[in-house]
Amino acid sequence: MKQMTQNGRLEGENAEQNNTKNSQEKIEEFIHNQKAKTTITKTKSDMKVFQRYLETVNKGEKQIEDLPKAELDHLLCKFFINVRKANGDGYEPSSLSSFQRSLQRY
Repeated sequence: MKQMTQNGRLEGENAEQNNTKNSQEKIEEFIHNQKAKTTITKTKSDMKVFQRYLETVNKGEKQIEDLPKAELDHLLCKFFINVRKANGDGYEPSSLSSFQRSLQRY
């Protein structure tokens, strides 16, 4: 038989709420951990694409951090206009947006 607690709830309700809360916290933690891993992987991958692009325009010897702001702005504009997949196809607009977010994170 369930008994009432001091705050007027049944004992079983408290346990159920705690289990639900723990479950929700576990789910949120899992999502956060997965997102962090995939975000890091995506950022690294996109930075490799940008570095390959820099190599094609003879700027590959420089690190992105060492480029003057004006030059970096110019190269980023050219990158988004000219970047292609390894097979020569263009990227989808959503992929270009993803590149932009990765470059911002970096």
